[in-house]
Amino acid sequence: MFQLDSRIQSTSFYLGDWPLSQVLLKNEQHYPWFLLVPRRECVRELYELKQNEQILLMQEINQLSLLVTNQYQPKKLNIATLGNIVEQLHIHCVSRAEQDPLWPQGIWHSSYTPTPYSDEAVTLILPALKHLVLQANDYLITLQGN
Repeated sequence: MFQLDSRIQSTSFYLGDWPLSQVLLKNEQHYPWFLLVPRRECVRELYELKQNEQILLMQEINQLSLLVTNQYQPKKLNIATLGNIVEQLHIHCVSRAEQDPLWPQGIWHSSYTPTPYSDEAVTLILPALKHLVLQANDYLITLQGN
């Protein structure tokens, strides 16, 4: 039975489920920062997924990348799996801009201090992002049928 790591859950907003992964928004206002978490128990690395799940995850990464690019027009899109602290497999998809506080350093820079969204911002952005994630899910389901 899949259970989202409590550290991810406590620092993110749930946006929806795709065929393989939960889609989340990290509670960080300076960087549009999304997470994909495959709903598979005890998976820490990409190679531990079955081959068809690896393909599906790549489709989901591509779909999330398009969603983030269309919504935020990043200078650079950072996509990574780290897992040094949270071992549960999760993929970061972060929109970076020259105006962000750490540009051009990585967001895991030692001077990084998270800045949560305000309640007002959450009220504005979550419904719109949930709608986009739902639309993308419909597309992903169509891909699976082909």
